[in-house]
Amino acid sequence: MNVNVLIYSVLTIVSAALQAVAFKSAGYALGPYPYFILLAVSLAFVPIFFVGVAVIHRYGQILEAAQAFEYKKAFAAIGCLNGLNGILIIFSNPHVSGVAQSTLSQFVIPLTLLLSVIILRASFSRIMYLGAFIILCGVGLELSPTFAASPAKLMLERSSSSSSSSSDDSGWWAVVFALGQLPAALCSIYQEQAFTKGVRINVVYMMAWSSLAQFVALVLAVPLDFIPGFGNSGSFSGFIANMRNATLCVADQLEGHEECKHAAFLLGCCVLTMLLTNVFQALLVKHSSASLSVLVLTMITPASTFCFTLPFLMGKDHTEVMSLLEWIALVVLMIGVIIYRYADVLERKLGANEDEDSTGGFGEMGSGNRSSSSGGGGGGGEQKSRSRSNSHQRQKSRPLLMSTRSGIINSEYTGGGDMDSGRRRMVSILFEGTVLESRAMQENHQSAPLMISQSLPTERSRLVKSARKAPRPGTSVV
Repeated sequence: MNVNVLIYSVLTIVSAALQAVAFKSAGYALGPYPYFILLAVSLAFVPIFFVGVAVIHRYGQILEAAQAFEYKKAFAAIGCLNGLNGILIIFSNPHVSGVAQSTLSQFVIPLTLLLSVIILRASFSRIMYLGAFIILCGVGLELSPTFAASPAKLMLERSSSSSSSSSDDSGWWAVVFALGQLPAALCSIYQEQAFTKGVRINVVYMMAWSSLAQFVALVLAVPLDFIPGFGNSGSFSGFIANMRNATLCVADQLEGHEECKHAAFLLGCCVLTMLLTNVFQALLVKHSSASLSVLVLTMITPASTFCFTLPFLMGKDHTEVMSLLEWIALVVLMIGVIIYRYADVLERKLGANEDEDSTGGFGEMGSGNRSSSSGGGGGGGEQKSRSRSNSHQRQKSRPLLMSTRSGIINSEYTGGGDMDSGRRRMVSILFEGTVLESRAMQENHQSAPLMISQSLPTERSRLVKSARKAPRPGTSVV
């Protein structure tokens, strides 16, 4: 492991853990105003990403095909799903302990697996099903106090308006937080369908338009804040009053509310840590192997969990103590996540190596590893073909899961793993999916790595034919 990859790994874990702490702390400071948090943080990303798009247009020029209205519709759908994810998570944020949030957020994995089978007709190995089942067990352990509670107690917790109480951690709001992973899973499924058309998408361009669509969707979804027992406004006039009070709180002008002292700082931390998490995660995936990326992203969950138990981060009033049940749930959950993620990585590597056997070095995963096998006779070739077909069937339209996050934005950057060092330096992440990258690839006689989806059949087929027609001695075709 080189120094840069080590730095990206540490920064990814630290920024993601601090992101979880920042959102939880903002929930304490602005507990009665969750919709203000959503709107403020979502709006902040719109100018940030569009400034990035302007820079890209100025120096790299985004591919014309990626600017088609068809893709902007896809970006809008992604933004709406992220908005719904944010509503369910941020509304329940003040009522669910940070430790419980770290565990429940992994519910997105079995949900994505289930939706992939139902919607995409994807198939998974038995080991991956086992990993997803173990994750469900961990989530079930975290929610078990809720299921054991009486209906009367659940209704009492649901109607509670205290934002700092920990008595309802395993109640109604824990269920809402878990259900918040459903739109996140649907977003991954939709991205897998939307970005399998062979056009390389710049991740900053995608996030700019999806952030704009998300903010618009959140504005249109304001009536959700009027729902009794869920929202905090009750009516449009109440919503306006809450927005005014939240603004005063951020300016530390709301009398009698000491918690507002750090509200502006915490909101800024939410934006900064979320942005840095996406940047460092993208750098990690681009410059490291798939196995290392999975290990680092898996470590985010326990790191975030332990952060909530540290007084210097959470403050004495909000420092959490993990119960025995929460320790057991975390251990069970981590076992399931490790099994699922590494089984996924191994299957993808197997498929990439089989592709290299059949195409002379070209792999679907963009891997630079060449197979040592030189082929065989008729029977061996038929068996290998059958194995390759089964592997591709399993990987068909399977979303690649990145780390989970607290709503708002979602990059789903999946490009770049296992590349040779020369190609890593060819362009920065900012200029991937641009004319500048295309020119650099042509000058170096290489093919662009896949991004957003690991299963782009149209583009892959074109590149395979190109690799067969024009082999270049001494050039590693990946």
